[in-house]
Amino acid sequence: MKFLILFISLLLQQQLPWARRWGQGSLYDRWLALWQRWPGFERLGAPIRLILLVILPSILVALLFVWLESFAWGLPSAVAEVGLLLLVLSQANMGAGLKRYREHLTSGDIQGAFHCADEAVSVPGLALSSDPETLNAQVLHTVLYRWFEYFFLMVFWYMFADVGGVVLAWLTLHFVRAQEALGQQEGASEESPEQPEQPLEPKQQTEQEQQDAADDPSETVGSGNQYAGKKAQADRVSSWCLHWLEWAPARLLGLTYCLAGNMTMALPVWRQLLWKTAIDSQQVLVDVASAALSFSHEKRCWHSAAADCPAAAAELDEWQQLHLRSVSIWMVGIAVATIGGWLL
Repeated sequence: MKFLILFISLLLQQQLPWARRWGQGSLYDRWLALWQRWPGFERLGAPIRLILLVILPSILVALLFVWLESFAWGLPSAVAEVGLLLLVLSQANMGAGLKRYREHLTSGDIQGAFHCADEAVSVPGLALSSDPETLNAQVLHTVLYRWFEYFFLMVFWYMFADVGGVVLAWLTLHFVRAQEALGQQEGASEESPEQPEQPLEPKQQTEQEQQDAADDPSETVGSGNQYAGKKAQADRVSSWCLHWLEWAPARLLGLTYCLAGNMTMALPVWRQLLWKTAIDSQQVLVDVASAALSFSHEKRCWHSAAADCPAAAAELDEWQQLHLRSVSIWMVGIAVATIGGWLL
C-alpha cells in the first residue's frame, strides 16, 4: 500500500504543475509564527521547544491517521497520505531552477547563474558564494544534499515509520534550517557597518551619561549571554537529532550511488565512511557520489564556472542523472519489498 501511495504522489507531481509548488511555501513558518505569538515562547529551553514544534505534532498527526484508517476501509487515510507526500516531496522539485541555472551557465552569465541558484536551488541556512571558482561545486553539493533531505530522507522514514516518521523528519529538518537561517541573519547584522554617532550637545551628553549610569549593565550582559546560551543549546539539540535521523538514510543512499554509478570506485569510499558517525551526511554523499561518477581509478576533477562554463553545466546533468537512477533503484527496491511482504 505504501508503494502505491508513493507512486501516485510522484505521478501527480509530474503531471500536475500546481502539485510541484504546493509545499514550497511557508507552512513551517506559519506553524512557528503561531507559537511565537505566545510571549513566553522565547524563554523556553531548547528541548521544550523541540517537543512543542516537532515531537508533539508528529505524534498527533500519527494518531490522526490511525483514526482515519477506521473509516471506509482506510480510503480517507490513503488520500490524506497522498496529500501529505505531495506537500513534503514537492520541495525536492528543482527542475525549473536547475534549467535556468544551466542556461545562464552555458551562456557564460555567471552572475545570472548565481542568482538562479540562490533563489531556486540553495538550501535554507546554507548560503552560496558568487565566486566563479567555487560556485558550480557549491551548487552540485547543495543540489545533491537537497535531493537527499527533501526526497530520500522523507521516503526512508515514511517506509520505516509511516506517517509519524515522515512528519518527524520534515519538522526536524525545518526546525534546524530555521535555526541556521536565524544564525545567518544575526551574523549578517553583526557584520554590517555601524552608522557613525552624531556628537551630542553638552547638555544632552550629561543626560546620556546619567541615563547610562542609572542602567544596570550587568543585567543587559546577563540577558544577552542567557539568550546566546539558549540559542547555542537549541542548535546543538536540533542538529544532533537531525544528524541521527539522516545517518541511516545517507548511508543507504550512498550504497545506492554505488549501484547507480562506478561501483569499483564508489564502494571502497562508502565502506570507509560507513561507520564514521562524526562525519555529516552531506560530506558522505558528496564523497560517494563523486567517486560514483568517476570514469577511472583517478579522482574526478570538476570544472569551475570560471574555467569552462559549458563543461560545468554538463557536469550538473551527470549529477542529475545519478539522482534519477537512484530514485529508480529505490522505487524498485520498495516494490520488491512490498511484493515480498516486508513493507505493507
